[in-house]
Amino acid sequence: MDEKAVYTCVDQEHDAWRCRRCGYIENFEADGPEENGWHFCPGCGREIVTEETA
Repeated sequence: MDEKAVYTCVDQEHDAWRCRRCGYIENFEADGPEENGWHFCPGCGREIVTEETA
């Protein structure tokens, strides 16, 4: 399982991020998954990379 889960910000106002692999959506208090210490998608279990770093 070497494919990573690319997280994309889908709503900047509410800090909503979506996994391109499985569609899981999470709203963060501030910033994105990397800044909040997320390393793996809870939906598909793949390692997270953000669209900017992919």
